[in-house]
Amino acid sequence: MAPVDVTTSGSVANSASTTVGMLTSIWQSLLRRSPIGVDDNFFSLGGNRRTADLLFADIARKMGREVPSATIFHAQTIAALASVLDRTTLPRFSPFVQIGAGTKKPPILIAPGLDGCTSFSKLAKRIQTEHPIYGIQAKGVDGMENPFDCVEDMARYYVEELNELQPCGPYILIGY
Repeated sequence: MAPVDVTTSGSVANSASTTVGMLTSIWQSLLRRSPIGVDDNFFSLGGNRRTADLLFADIARKMGREVPSATIFHAQTIAALASVLDRTTLPRFSPFVQIGAGTKKPPILIAPGLDGCTSFSKLAKRIQTEHPIYGIQAKGVDGMENPFDCVEDMARYYVEELNELQPCGPYILIGY
C-alpha cells in the first residue's frame, strides 16, 4: 500500500483528521498505550489477530463502518487505516503482505497457516536477512471474496499475484 498523506486540504482533510482522531482514541484504549502516533505499527505496539478483531468491532460500533479485521495486515498504521476507511469502497489487497523489510532479491514468501492468515510476523522478526519477507494471505480470509475450492486455483492465483510483486524468480518459499 502506498504511503498515506494525511495533510490534504479542504473537506478531505477534515474527514481524514476526524478518522485519524477516532482511530487514535480506539487504538489507545484497546492497546492501553498513550501516545500512539499515526505511523506507529499496530503489531509493534502489541496488537495481534485477537486484538485486531476487537479493533474492527470498535470501528464498526463507533464509526459505523464494517471492515474485515484482515485489513490490519495491509493497513498497519493509523494513517494507513484512516486512508482505507475514508474510501467509499475497500481497495483490493494483494495476498502478499510485507512482514519484514529488506531490499535484496529474491523475496522470502511464507505460506499461510491453516487459518489462511499472515501469521508469521514474529518469525519474520527473528530471521536476520536483507531480503524482504512477505506473508501470504489466503483469498477469502477477509470475508469479502470467496475462498478457492481447489489447490490448482490457489496456485494459479498466487502465481498471477506474484508476477505483480516480482515478475521473475527465483523466490524463497517457506511453508508446511
